[in-house]
Amino acid sequence: MKFLSPLDLIWAIPIIGAIIALYLLKMRRIEFRVPATFLWPPSTSDIRANAPFQRLRFSLLLLLQLLAAALIVIALAGPQHPIKGLGGAATIVVLDDSASMQATDVTPTRLGNAVARVKSLIETLSAGDRMALILAGAKTRIVFPLTGDKSQMLRAVNGIGPSDAPANVGEALRLASALVNGRAHARIIVYSDGVFPKVTDFSPGRADLVYVSLGTSEKNAAITSFNSALTASGALSCFSAIHNYDSAAMSVKTVFSVDNVVLDARQIDVPASSNSYLTFNAPPNGRRADLTISSPGDVLASDDHATTYLKGQGAVRALLVTGGNLFLENALSLDPAIRLEKANDVPDYELASSRVGGRYDLVIFDNVPPKAVKAPAIWSFGMPDTQFGVRESGIDMHPQVVDWSHSDPIMNYSDLSDLNIANAHHITEIPGSGAVTLVQGSDGPLVVSSQSGGHRTLYNSWSLLDSDFPLQVSFPIFVANSVAWLTTGRSRASLESGGLNAETGQTFSVATPDSQVTLLSPDGTKQELSASDGAVIIRSADRAGVYSLTGPQTKTSIAINVTNEAASDVRTRPFIDLSGTSVAAVPSSGFILSDFWRPIVLIVLLILSGEWLLYVRRS
Repeated sequence: MKFLSPLDLIWAIPIIGAIIALYLLKMRRIEFRVPATFLWPPSTSDIRANAPFQRLRFSLLLLLQLLAAALIVIALAGPQHPIKGLGGAATIVVLDDSASMQATDVTPTRLGNAVARVKSLIETLSAGDRMALILAGAKTRIVFPLTGDKSQMLRAVNGIGPSDAPANVGEALRLASALVNGRAHARIIVYSDGVFPKVTDFSPGRADLVYVSLGTSEKNAAITSFNSALTASGALSCFSAIHNYDSAAMSVKTVFSVDNVVLDARQIDVPASSNSYLTFNAPPNGRRADLTISSPGDVLASDDHATTYLKGQGAVRALLVTGGNLFLENALSLDPAIRLEKANDVPDYELASSRVGGRYDLVIFDNVPPKAVKAPAIWSFGMPDTQFGVRESGIDMHPQVVDWSHSDPIMNYSDLSDLNIANAHHITEIPGSGAVTLVQGSDGPLVVSSQSGGHRTLYNSWSLLDSDFPLQVSFPIFVANSVAWLTTGRSRASLESGGLNAETGQTFSVATPDSQVTLLSPDGTKQELSASDGAVIIRSADRAGVYSLTGPQTKTSIAINVTNEAASDVRTRPFIDLSGTSVAAVPSSGFILSDFWRPIVLIVLLILSGEWLLYVRRS
């Protein structure tokens, strides 16, 4: 038996002490002289019993009163006892479906063990019980609503599958709280290993919250980073980080391959709770690189393999030179094929005057004066420079968009009819035969593209922050089209030889000329997706592996990896933090704690009734 408020048991000291003190009190009596006492033996007995500081004699009344007082104190402490079923309460079960729940330190996995316990709980439901199940994965969903239909529950639970993505447990808990809002005797049960961020803006309200912990081991080595880049000398290298979550050092074997050919194998020691960093050389014509690790006792397999499509096959290394522009950063980061880096100025090695090779395919100047760089593509916002052939004089206030080139690939699926610009540079001259005015304003060109030899440039005559363009639907499409033209001159969907890289649970878009495409998952599951405005949004890539996106004109491979350090952390948390309140874990079991104060109060009433009858009888 457990107590909700064990400190309330301290009340036993003053209550029981007061009852005993009453039996020690000396009563005030009127003195009468009598010739003999043999006629009043009970009276003399009372006189002896009420003498102060005498030893207490056995009294059935005192015993019953002390027992009643003790039971009242126990009831105040909130006794609870385990019962099967839900005890007639409305119960919301929140099931964690994050990557760490695939750990095999419990049979068959943490998630599988939790699902089995949920099924066992369903089997024990009584007629008055109602239960709902919320799955906390990359996307929160209600598996089944509040119901008492066991067959419906079991059918829905059988459809739960594993995920390799981080889970949004906070959103699931807030949804659970909303479902039981205002219900008396409600309960929220969380089946998890506690591997999720602190939950904010959550209150269980009147519901009791129970955290059932799963997992026993912290032994896991994970690939937390794996990507490629061109070095300053032009060589192609792959960089990786391997993290050890165990409290002891681990011996890890690594195997590196390119296009299914093993190029490197090593045995390394990764320090406890730390990273080891490795670099592998890849052939310049390589398409796909794979890294596999193995270590004795490792309990999580999904983060032991990673795939990346190499820098030379479709990935774009871009440098954003800016003082700060979240709109542009987010739009560029939406495409997983773009490896974006930021800086306040152009590094010396990227300047055209540098003797070393450039690292970037594209340099973007956001409201920063452009410089001559080694990158073959340049994109400038709001700061023209004569070295690129664009000349300007003065500022145009509130220019209006008159027309744009609908046939140009940069302007595909873009609608600028409602674009509002506060001010823009007045362009007086654009480069020669390779220049094209993409957007024509009321006072002159607003967007100009140019290509000469192997170099391409794009110029926007206004700063993004001086317009509402970042808030329009066309903005991310325009950014994707511009990057594709600047770096390849082709649609991103036509890069059949290469592939894209992303993380599990990440939402991203892929440009495609098709209206309908098929996403093939690593497990063979197919999903039909509709494209809109020249792009398809992928939200369901929550398993690690290589996906295939196909259509009449689309053939793209997508490598999805578990490269999130938090997702691979398998160390079970003894507490979870819910809006600043720590909730301790309880052992996973098929029993629920139920209040036990009502039968105690009934016993107290029976004892007091017996005590009253005994007193009346003696009187």
